[in-house]
Amino acid sequence: MADTYTNFGEVISELTEDTLVIPISRRVFRACSTHNLFELIELRCFVHDGQRTAEMLVVDCTNDSVPTKNEIGILYQERIGLIFSTEETKMPEIRALRKDFPVTSHQNLVRKDEPASLCLYFEPWEVVQRSWTPRSHLNRVLWWLSETARGTLHREDQPVEPFYFRSLFEIILPPNFDEKIQHPDFFLTLKRVENRVFLGCFLQASRKKSVQIELTCLAIALQPVTHGFIEPFPYDLGTLDKQFSARGATLFDLLCAEIKRSVNGEGTPKVSDSKTLLIFQIPVQRSGNSVVERNEYKAFYLNINLGKLGEACGVLTDGTDGNYYNIPAFGEDLSSNDAWRSIDVEPIEIIFSLTYETARQASGITADTAELSGVLAGVGALGSSLADIWYREAWGTWTFVDIDYIKPHNLARHTAKHFQVGQFKANAVKQTVEETYFDGYAKASAIVDSVTNWSNADLKTAVESADLVVDATTTLAVPRDLAIADLKRSASIFLTPSGHDSVLLLEDSDRNVRLDGLEAQYYEAILNNAWGEQHLLGHQGHLWVGAGCRDVSSVIPVELLQLHAATLARQVRLRCEQPDPVISVWHVEQLSGTINVHTISVAANLTVAANGWNIIWNARLQDKARQIRAANLPNETGGVLLGYFDQKLQSIFVVDILSAPLDSAADSSGFIRGVQGLEEQIKMAQARTANIVSYIGEWHSHPPGISARPSGYDINLLSYLAEILNRDGLPGVMLIVGENQETWSIR
Repeated sequence: MADTYTNFGEVISELTEDTLVIPISRRVFRACSTHNLFELIELRCFVHDGQRTAEMLVVDCTNDSVPTKNEIGILYQERIGLIFSTEETKMPEIRALRKDFPVTSHQNLVRKDEPASLCLYFEPWEVVQRSWTPRSHLNRVLWWLSETARGTLHREDQPVEPFYFRSLFEIILPPNFDEKIQHPDFFLTLKRVENRVFLGCFLQASRKKSVQIELTCLAIALQPVTHGFIEPFPYDLGTLDKQFSARGATLFDLLCAEIKRSVNGEGTPKVSDSKTLLIFQIPVQRSGNSVVERNEYKAFYLNINLGKLGEACGVLTDGTDGNYYNIPAFGEDLSSNDAWRSIDVEPIEIIFSLTYETARQASGITADTAELSGVLAGVGALGSSLADIWYREAWGTWTFVDIDYIKPHNLARHTAKHFQVGQFKANAVKQTVEETYFDGYAKASAIVDSVTNWSNADLKTAVESADLVVDATTTLAVPRDLAIADLKRSASIFLTPSGHDSVLLLEDSDRNVRLDGLEAQYYEAILNNAWGEQHLLGHQGHLWVGAGCRDVSSVIPVELLQLHAATLARQVRLRCEQPDPVISVWHVEQLSGTINVHTISVAANLTVAANGWNIIWNARLQDKARQIRAANLPNETGGVLLGYFDQKLQSIFVVDILSAPLDSAADSSGFIRGVQGLEEQIKMAQARTANIVSYIGEWHSHPPGISARPSGYDINLLSYLAEILNRDGLPGVMLIVGENQETWSIR
């Protein structure tokens, strides 16, 4: 090749297809031979250990779409190298062989003295090759050259270009790097994780002498630089300084100041195996007068210790005791010393550890909806999965409450690891979610106790101050106790015994309908909807919701649990942004995987105090009773009440009001309830609700013009009812429905 072009690869003597051995090279050779804008000049190859590893077709590409004398510097005719590897998994390379080919956006990183590498495709090769043809490849080269020449390859609405191409080596820095790198009490150390990846962390400065430091880190914040073309990676400090100066930033003075700050008055050893790492904070702006759009971070490795670097820059002097020391003062002419300019540098990519901001961006969550404090009670299989999801999307800061510990069988569904067996679940989950982030970055709390043990002052404070308390204990006791607690808002979530259904009960933001009332309305929906027949199938009759979930022998595949956990985690997060109460049930179809949702309308709670008990029912049941009464006028009517008692809370929860059995007798002056089909209805209610809902009392109506107060006959009936129910320690309950008025009686 002439001096105009880079001598790249070994020449193949003949310009014929037969001299090529790679099939894709031969196909492109034929395409070039028939393309009027590509002229084959010569063939070259690359050889390793005596084996040909790649072939290059050198072509002159004539492009009528390239503007004459364009500012970018793309020529009407460019000499291009089309490279194809023997490894079919490698993307074809495109090299611009002209030595003074401009540095532009969308180029790849190359080694020193290699020709520019053009980045033609945005997708990986395994995607591109599905539709790739030799002809389309050549047309893509034409497109890249013309778009670059016009300055339209990088759109205005795209993010500003990075200052440099990406390096093959990476350093992962702590999220608090900017804060701690300038702090005298800390120093940065690097640990190799994989061949090309290093993990950085800060240690106390007091440990500096006891730790072998492989790299001395100098962090330099530059002045803002203007977005434009991507710079090729420099290979020495002089080139690096020249690049920054061209963009309006000065390097040398800042480097000297940082060397002096790092050495301070203690000096630095003259003989040291420690090398130097320069980390630059580069503010990038779209134009000279615009705001900074982002900070870019780049690192460069210098194969020289700090003392020799400072000596080359003229800011350190060689002492007589084996150390370098700061020179008391230095002038502006130090940069004229060429010794520092020839120091080689090797680029290293900077990546920051996961932060709350980047985690929220990944999940499309805004900070104003994510910065809440929460208490998650019950961090078993379901609760631990919720905790994991919420911390990975940085939604909330949570206190985990659980009194149980990790057992071996828990690992089948719990997020804990084997090394955590025997730990309290609250502590294990705290550890797990915090380890998602850099050490010490994420914050969670753990309390090993029952969430309703109000004698625990720390627990009481956490619950009462939390923006949201989520019950995932799968018990009846916790949501009912939370309902009477002084807190801001609470939710209860659980899986049903089969694992095919999950449930969310969420209080409204004003807590007008609390968890205990939502629970009763949830049972009401089970009894009055077709989906309720199978909803709690498989329950063992235990007095906790999702009865089988705590049993070692319960069978709930982990994929079902994770599916429900994801649904519940998302729904809790989204619904908390709204003030309304929620009762929702999700059902997963066994074979199709379809998720069906049943949303239950929440009615206003109605609470009546009578004879030492609180009766909790709702406006929907009130309307139902009034409608049944109206439909039977002028006769009286009635039926039985379904619900349940909570002896601890001295509360009676009314779940449903049944119409009169068909064998009932009624006229305008009286009502005698029949029994036909009643036993079956009560057994059905028990079966559908895990034996929670059953018979609790009677109701009947009074005709128009008659008070809803109990008559003498009603009082006698209530006494009889109480005599029967008192045998099980339960009160007799009677509801009388009058003209727009109801009366509850308890005995």
